[in-house]
Amino acid sequence: MTPIYKEQVSEEYELNQNTEDLLVLNYRTGRATRHRSYKDVIEFTEKYNIKKYDIFSKVDLPLKNEQDKRKEIENFFKSFLTDLMIFTTPDYPNSVFYIKDDEIIFELQQNPNNKGISRFLVDYCRIWGVFNSKFNLNDDEIRSFIKGEVEETLKLGTVTPSSTVRYF
Repeated sequence: MTPIYKEQVSEEYELNQNTEDLLVLNYRTGRATRHRSYKDVIEFTEKYNIKKYDIFSKVDLPLKNEQDKRKEIENFFKSFLTDLMIFTTPDYPNSVFYIKDDEIIFELQQNPNNKGISRFLVDYCRIWGVFNSKFNLNDDEIRSFIKGEVEETLKLGTVTPSSTVRYF
């Protein structure tokens, strides 16, 4: 998903056009707020100095059928699994960080007592929160989906996904 900046909003959208609902996902905090027009979005983001955010409208949410929804979810998540840079540091000896576009988006925390099971932390703002807000998935559905994709694609063994905003 591509972030929308206020310059794009003012150029591409009719500012006073009322909508059923706009959901603004703030990258810095991971919080979402609802607004009635793009003008409201711009005023809100300027007031709170929010530089990077995503906008979803109810129009964005419905998908044709479950198969289309599954495919869109897969494509969205797989876009984060390509071109990853792997980073380790002595400060966190049990962690492996996965970086994309100069931002940490995943962290694999290996349990020193049980090498077979690891926590897989997922950036809430860029990924987990989008699963919640755009795709209407609950945490158990997100966890199950990410677990399957990560174990299959990254071949990490057994992982337990959870969301985080600590590093991002």
